[in-house]
Amino acid sequence: MVPDIHVVWSDNFEVLVIGSVESLRKLGHTINTAKASTTLDLMDYKDRVYSYNVKKLIIELTQMGNDRITVTLDEDVIKFSGKSDALNILGDSLINYFEEGTTIGDHFHLDYYEGNDVLNETKCSLIFQCDW
Repeated sequence: MVPDIHVVWSDNFEVLVIGSVESLRKLGHTINTAKASTTLDLMDYKDRVYSYNVKKLIIELTQMGNDRITVTLDEDVIKFSGKSDALNILGDSLINYFEEGTTIGDHFHLDYYEGNDVLNETKCSLIFQCDW
């Protein structure tokens, strides 16, 4: 279980993953050590910009496909799926970016673009942010 992680999204499919430095790093470790499928239950979060709460985050380790992460969003469930090497890119990014000295508001974006070698095409734009 990853404590204090919240995921919200807006009408334009901008997805905000927020938490403390510790909880975002723990999410990175959870992603890196996922076996088969891991489901995290998330807590509600009130935000004036992001109207929708995600209730579950699924990390799905796959053996087939390319070496990129697939992100799917279905109302209140978000899923990150991919091979171990692909998921480790995201996990390592969370661990390395959110370290001692990170301040509230520090964040990074993960977006699909033509030629992207991290994400498969997705309608979601991801933001990972330290919020407390």
